[in-house]
Amino acid sequence: MNILILSILSVASSLFAVEAGPLPVLKVLDGDVIAVQLNGKEERVRLLYIDTPKLSEADPGKPMPERERARQMLQSCFAARSDAWLRSPKDQFEKDKDQSLLAIVFYEAPLATGPVLKYVQSEMIHNGHSVYWRGKGDAPEPLHAELIKMQEHAQTNKMQAWSTAPDWMSKKAMERPAPATP
Repeated sequence: MNILILSILSVASSLFAVEAGPLPVLKVLDGDVIAVQLNGKEERVRLLYIDTPKLSEADPGKPMPERERARQMLQSCFAARSDAWLRSPKDQFEKDKDQSLLAIVFYEAPLATGPVLKYVQSEMIHNGHSVYWRGKGDAPEPLHAELIKMQEHAQTNKMQAWSTAPDWMSKKAMERPAPATP
């Protein structure tokens, strides 16, 4: 079992500059935030390249119902598995305004042939709980192409938030980084 995981990690690792894991997942905080144990302390991790529904624009301050469904989906990724693997295409893990690490997150999925590591981001987008959020730039290839494909599938099939909050999802899917100023 460890040999299979290590071989998958070595292929995935070649795409990323920095990595950490396996790390115990302590809790799922939101549809795109988990807490892991890193270097002996609890560390918040925001999943790069996704954005899940948060607060209602129609009723400010009130959570969108899709928020809880996204959190439950993320919990299901770690239900039978307690570890996460973090990757970053940058030279080091960056932090957001809330001081959460920004990372591409993998989880171990059981298959008949043995466990494999899967991108959490792909699962969230494929199942319609998140958009491929490019507000800080595009994911590295081949993840970029995979996330586009997953989003097209979820949007076309009106999965989860694509059926209940299509305006919010479309707006978030269109966000891009501000152009650089000369």
